[in-house]
Amino acid sequence: MKKNRLARFPPPVMNRWLLSGIAVGLAILTLAAYWPIRHHDFFDYDDNQYVTNNPQVRAGLTAPGIAWAFTTGHASNWHPLTWLSHMLDCQMFDAAAGGHHLVSLAIHIANAILLFMVLHRMTAAVWQAAFVAALFAVHPLTVESVAWVAERKNVLSTFFWFLAVGAYASYAHRPGAVRYAAVAASLALGLMAKPMLVSVPLVLLMLDYWPLKRFESATVAALVREKIPLMLIAAGSCVVTLMVQKSYAAAAIDHVPLSLRLANAFVSYVKYIVLMFWPKGLTFFYPHPGNALPVWQVIGSVLVLALVTGLAVTEARRWPYLTVGWLWYVVTLIPVIGIVQVGRQAMADRYTYVPLIGVYMAIAWGVSDATRAWARRGTILSAAAAAILIALLFGTQKYVAQWKDTRTLYEYSVRVEPDNYLAHYNLGNQSLTEGNLDLAIRHYSETVRCVPNHTKGRLGLGKALVQKGRIDEAIAQYQAALLIEPNYADAHSNLGSALARQGKLDDAVRHFARTLQIAPTHLNALNNMGAALLQQGRFEESIRYLTEALRLNPDFADARNNLERARWHLANRRPPAAPPL
Repeated sequence: MKKNRLARFPPPVMNRWLLSGIAVGLAILTLAAYWPIRHHDFFDYDDNQYVTNNPQVRAGLTAPGIAWAFTTGHASNWHPLTWLSHMLDCQMFDAAAGGHHLVSLAIHIANAILLFMVLHRMTAAVWQAAFVAALFAVHPLTVESVAWVAERKNVLSTFFWFLAVGAYASYAHRPGAVRYAAVAASLALGLMAKPMLVSVPLVLLMLDYWPLKRFESATVAALVREKIPLMLIAAGSCVVTLMVQKSYAAAAIDHVPLSLRLANAFVSYVKYIVLMFWPKGLTFFYPHPGNALPVWQVIGSVLVLALVTGLAVTEARRWPYLTVGWLWYVVTLIPVIGIVQVGRQAMADRYTYVPLIGVYMAIAWGVSDATRAWARRGTILSAAAAAILIALLFGTQKYVAQWKDTRTLYEYSVRVEPDNYLAHYNLGNQSLTEGNLDLAIRHYSETVRCVPNHTKGRLGLGKALVQKGRIDEAIAQYQAALLIEPNYADAHSNLGSALARQGKLDDAVRHFARTLQIAPTHLNALNNMGAALLQQGRFEESIRYLTEALRLNPDFADARNNLERARWHLANRRPPAAPPL
C-alpha cells in the first residue's frame, strides 16, 4: 500500500472579497432568472398530493404530522425531510403558493453558491468553479426542479449532497472521525430528502482521483474500504425505496419491457446532452416512446456513449476532469435513467439537476486547458461565458413564465409537443370541470389519439359526450375502455348510467352490479343502482343500495333524494313517473 498523506490543496489565489462577490453575483443571477415565481400558483400535477390536498402537510408542523413524515410511503417515496419542509412552508405561508416557491428558490440559490464554494475549495480554480455554478444556477433544465413545488425534494436533497462533498473535501485534507461523521450525516440527511444520493459514495471515489488526487497516496482498495460505511447508508436507502415503490414500480416495469427500457436509457443519456447545449422544447412530461423508438437512435446513442466513455477512460491521465466529469454524469443518472421504470415518462428535466454538473466541469476545465496559449484569452473567455449565461438566463426566464399556473403549462406543453397525451388529458379534465365541453372533447380526443389504450382518457371523453347529449358516442367510448380494461369500475358505472338514460335499465343494472363486484363501496354505482331499481319498481332492492350509499356518505344528496322517493313509492305501491337517471 502506498504511503497515505493529506490531500493536496493549492493555496487560495483570490481574496475573500472576490469570492464573496462571486457568491453575491450567483444569487443576483439566479434571482433575475426566477424572481417571477413569487406570483406563481401551485401546479395540479403532484403538487396536490404533496401540498394542496395533503391534510398532514397542510396542518403544518405537528407531532402527528412529524410521525407521519417518518413512517409514510405516500407519493411512492420515503423522504421525511421533504415532508417536513413542506409542513414548515404551510406553517409559515399556509396555501399561499408564492411562499412555497420562494423557499425552493432560496434553496436553489444556496445550492449554486455552495457548489461554487466546494469546487473552489477542491481545485482553487475560481473562474472555472464560478462558471460551473452559474450554468447550474440558470440553465433552463433546472427550471422544473425550482419552479415545481413538488420537486422540493430535488433541491433539498442536492443541498445535502453538496454539503456531503464539501465535508468530504475537508476530510480528505485532514482525515478524522468527526469530519467523516459530517460526511455520513450529510449523506443520510440527503437520502431522507430524496434517494437520488445513492451514488454519492461513487462520486466521492471519483473526486479522489480528481481533483483531490488521493489516488497518488493511497491504493484503490483502501479508498473503496473507506467508503464502505457510506455505501451501507446508501444501500439502506435503496432497500427502503424499493420496498416503498414495490407495487407501483412493478406495474410500470410490466408495462415497459426491459429491452425498451434499456434502449430508452441509452437514447436519454444523449438527449440530455443535446438539451444541455440546445434547451428547446422542454416540457414537464416526455411521453415514453415504447417500441416506436427508432433503431438508428438507439445504435447511434450506444456508439456515442461508448466513444466518449472510452475517450474519458483512456485519457484519464491527460484530461482527468473529463474522466471525472463524464463518469459523474453517467453514474449519477443511473438511478433515474429508467432501467427501473417508475412512471410513464421517457425522461425528465429534473433528473439532470445534479448529473449535468459533471459535464459542466469537463467543459469548464477542458476549455481552460485548451486555450492556455491564446492571446487575450481572459477577454475572449469572459465574453464567451457572459454570452452563454445571458442566453441561458433569457431562456430560463421564458420557460419560468410557462410555469405560472396549471393551464399555462399544459397549453405550452401541447404546443411544443402535440402528442403530449398527459397534458391533453389534464387539459380535458380542467375543461370538463370548467364546463367547456367542446374544449374538453377536443383534448380527450387528442389523448386517445396519442394513446388509444388510455382508458381514463376514454372515460373523460365519455363524460363530456354525455353532457353534450351525444349518448351513443359516449357509450362507444366506455365500451372501448372496457375492452382494454375489463375490470375498470368507473367505466362500468358510467356505461350503466348512459344506458339508463336510453331506458335500457336491464343492461344498466348489469353494469352497476359489475361495478359493485369490483368496488363494493363505489358511491355512484350504489346510488345509480338504487335509482335504476327504483325505475324498475324493485323498491326493496332499491332502498337497500341507497341506504348503503348513505351509510358510506351521509351527505350524499342524490342518494338521499332517491331513497325518499323509493320509500314513498314502496309505501304507495306506485311506479315512478319518469326515469331518475
